[in-house]
Amino acid sequence: IRQARRSQAANEFITLLLAEVGPGGRPLTATEMLDRGRELLQKNYVGSPAFVAEMMVLLAGRYNTVGHSDRVVEARFLAETAARRAGDPSLLALALCAEPAVDIEQGRKESAGLRVAEARRLLGRAGARASLEALATCDVAELLLAEARRDRPATLRHARAAVQRFEATGATDVTGYFSVLGHLSVVLYNQGDAAGGFEVLQKLGTLQDASGRGNSKDRIVTLTNQATMLKTFGERLEAEALLRQVVRRVQGDEHAAPAVDATLARSFGSALLGLDRHDEALPWLNHALTLALEQNNLRVELQVLGLLAVWQFERSELDAADLTLAQIESRLPADRSAYGIVLDNVERSRIRVALRRGHSEKARQHVDSLLARMGWPEQTRSPRLYGTLPLAAEVHLAAGDAEQGARLAQAAYSHAESVARDPRRSTEVGQALVLLGKANAQRGRLDEARAQWRRAKVALAAGLGAGHWRTLEAQRLGEAVRPPNNKRELPN
Repeated sequence: IRQARRSQAANEFITLLLAEVGPGGRPLTATEMLDRGRELLQKNYVGSPAFVAEMMVLLAGRYNTVGHSDRVVEARFLAETAARRAGDPSLLALALCAEPAVDIEQGRKESAGLRVAEARRLLGRAGARASLEALATCDVAELLLAEARRDRPATLRHARAAVQRFEATGATDVTGYFSVLGHLSVVLYNQGDAAGGFEVLQKLGTLQDASGRGNSKDRIVTLTNQATMLKTFGERLEAEALLRQVVRRVQGDEHAAPAVDATLARSFGSALLGLDRHDEALPWLNHALTLALEQNNLRVELQVLGLLAVWQFERSELDAADLTLAQIESRLPADRSAYGIVLDNVERSRIRVALRRGHSEKARQHVDSLLARMGWPEQTRSPRLYGTLPLAAEVHLAAGDAEQGARLAQAAYSHAESVARDPRRSTEVGQALVLLGKANAQRGRLDEARAQWRRAKVALAAGLGAGHWRTLEAQRLGEAVRPPNNKRELPN
């Protein structure tokens, strides 16, 4: 009976919501639709607190998807309040565990932990009556908290537990299962298993298409994450092509003014930047930053600022890059544990700026310190090393330290090869081979260097394109008669 009443209420709610229109009769935007939904719930369903709680949890998740952090917190509070009125322990646990990423990103990790602890007590008392959705949602909350603590085993354990809860009951055609698969893919990716994460995303995409969600916002997120992983594999051209398809799906013409959400705009801008298409990348990055600021989405804001610093650096606007990096550091919360990737990118950018200014010794000291903090050389497969090892090799070669440059370039090559789906198509494998060849050229091993540059050309042509300057550089080096002069700043 309860399920029938819930279905009836949901149908009525959706009917009311779809009848809403914006000013002048235009269709509602996604954010306006969510706002109207919240208003309808508060106005029309006061006597149905359990239904309100469920719907508010759903709205909180959708607010998070479109990047409205403040509205996430508001909707979640309304869900919690309604769940307490309803007196349903599972429902209250669901509300308490909903969307903890917002708290973690805004420096409220301890508060999120207390909420999850209360939820676990409620679920423990509920026993066999605890709902699958609440249990899995709290698994996801705990994995996010473990990730913020950098407890990698606990993060993966909670991610797998959430997936297994659904698979054990055969509930693999519901939104909750799709959600936990998405989380598992990100956890695997963040822990250095990009291939495993990509496989999970392919499974998720197939399920979404088969269930009629092929054009949903969640499907767009899945495709965007797949493109991110393609970029990690070094397949930058394929990543850019996939993101271009996603942009067309969302706004029709990728050449029109950006009209996508902040996350997709950031990803597309990053892909274009990775191919050195600077003029094309800038409007997408600026659009992403504007939306992130409007929506108080600090994580995307800092990510985009980091990309803009790279854009400025590559345009030789070094003073502007310095200011942007300082802006990032000033915007970080006191608890920076959830922003490790942002901080690593800031440090790498500072090293590149120092090297470009000719401060090779300062750059060398800084990169060696960064490597030590990342656990090098004891740690050899940490995802944090992926962008740092080739930079460190570049710095040492620029300082004339061919032996250490060669060791770091070899480590960068081994790391990139282990991540790539096909090393012959990986930009990062190609770049590492170029550096390794330059190190061998400095050491007088020209035949070995030429062979590495020729291999690099193949990988770079596949990853970046035959006409890209890095591919052409590898070709020129492979055909060189004399070793190049590497005792200067290497190309970026």
